[in-house]
Amino acid sequence: MESLNDKNFGGYDAYFINELLNEHECPVCKMALRKPIQTLCGHRLCLSCAEEMRKRNKGVLICPLDNSILDSSKIFPDTAIERVIMQLKVKCNNFSNGCEWTGELKILNVC
Repeated sequence: MESLNDKNFGGYDAYFINELLNEHECPVCKMALRKPIQTLCGHRLCLSCAEEMRKRNKGVLICPLDNSILDSSKIFPDTAIERVIMQLKVKCNNFSNGCEWTGELKILNVC
């Protein structure tokens, strides 16, 4: 997909201290889930990735992991996993320039 680096599209492109678990990673953009949604088949996607997939498939959303057609009325925000992701430890975006700050993603996300 193009344009995944836009601030409001795709997942969080942060420098995580620990490797992301599969359950925290979007199968579409391969970044930490941003505004995660959960499907009836039990998979998670970034909301913006799901919307882009739907747009590219003429309004039909297909699960990228099992290719099942998804019913929009049975997709819901996954606030529990969002809380977990926002508590993951990250480095400052300027760590390559010597910044030694580390903290939770939710703090970095506010900056």
